[in-house]
Amino acid sequence: CSAVDAETGEISTKEYITDDLKRGNKRKIDRLDTFCKHFQPLYRSKKVSLFLITFTEADQAIQSKEWSRMIEAVKYRFKSMGYDVRGYIWTMEISTENYHFHYHLCLAVNRMDIRGQRMPDNLKFDDLWNRKTEIAFVKKNVRNYLSKYFAKNRWRLQSSEGKVYRNYGMSKTII
Repeated sequence: CSAVDAETGEISTKEYITDDLKRGNKRKIDRLDTFCKHFQPLYRSKKVSLFLITFTEADQAIQSKEWSRMIEAVKYRFKSMGYDVRGYIWTMEISTENYHFHYHLCLAVNRMDIRGQRMPDNLKFDDLWNRKTEIAFVKKNVRNYLSKYFAKNRWRLQSSEGKVYRNYGMSKTII
């Protein structure tokens, strides 16, 4: 790009480096903002509970369960316990140290009060995923909690057959 020196009026050429992944990451952050703006006030007023579920070793588990089907199975399990999923957002992450491919799924459900109790076994998804999963309540601010997972890296994943894995997603409706 061209740059103008304000003192001398000299026009020079500067190199500006960008890539198509920056725009994709901005769209992902915009979706995160939409999700958080809707559910943070509901969370603060104790109308919803927010869960963060991590699905590890996705490169090995995904062969037995497509990601979209896994989300439907998670929603069905919550519904079978009497908690409708009001919305969700997810991101794929590849860790930088060992290139570990995994997913983070954040769900908003009607308020679930289980203080002083263990996490119900029905909310552990190892049996569906065929790999290790972790579930935790989101504490305090959902935006701060999720942004570290959404902004860690901008990598994209493509299979040897050419299939490109989606990097993030959000429920079509949030209620």
